[in-house]
Order: sequence, then structure tokens, then C-alpha cells
Amino acid sequence: MAEMETVMLSISIFFATFFLLGFITLIVVMLRNDAKKEKVKKEIREHGILTLATIKRVFSRSGGNSGYINATLELVFETEDGSKIACKADTVIDALSIQKYQAGEQIPLRYLPADPHKNMLDVPSTFELMKRH
Repeated sequence: MAEMETVMLSISIFFATFFLLGFITLIVVMLRNDAKKEKVKKEIREHGILTLATIKRVFSRSGGNSGYINATLELVFETEDGSKIACKADTVIDALSIQKYQAGEQIPLRYLPADPHKNMLDVPSTFELMKRH
């Protein structure tokens, strides 16, 4: 019996260690990906070209009772060399400004000239929006 308990304890320790290492690996990968995204955003803010993107479609999700709407925008913009780039961008919209985010409207966007698919909206962040109200 003691031998069986030792085997079961060893198996339990193995699986606990396996899952703990998996969880730690997941956290490290997520932090590394966030750091890469922030690096690209910083590069776009510092070296990106400002243009206007045209909204093609809007997909909204409720922002709760906060007065803000989470949305994904399908956009198209033209680069300095005349290429047309289609992209998607997630944003938070103040419910009072919803008319600015309809199909056909234009929105500021920054893109990297060397890789226009690296782009981001040039609109105030959610935190900045909330500070104003």
C-alpha cells in the first residue's frame, strides 16, 4: 500500500509541476507578446505617417453601462505611394460620438512606411476619454 501511495504522490507532483510550468510559460509568452506589441506601437507613434482611413464596416460590442462601445473597425487607407491597404482596428467609442464611426467616415491612422500593415488608429485612448467626462 505504501508503495502505491508513493507512486500516486509522484504522479501528482509530476502533473502539478507540469501544469505549473505550463502556466508560467504561458505568462512569459503573453508578457513577451505584449512587449513586442508595445514596441511596434512606439515605433508607429515615433516614425509613422499620419493619414486618414475610411471606415468600411463597424462591428460593435457592448461596453457595459459605461457609455462607451467596444468596436472593431474595418478600414482602408492609401499610403504615400498610392497603395491601398485594408486593415482592422479595435477601439473604444464614446456613445455620444457614435456618428463619427459610421461606414464612409474617415478616421486618423498612423502607419509605418516600410510596412503599412503595421498601423494603429490615432485617436484618444479609453483612459483619455474617461478623464474628459
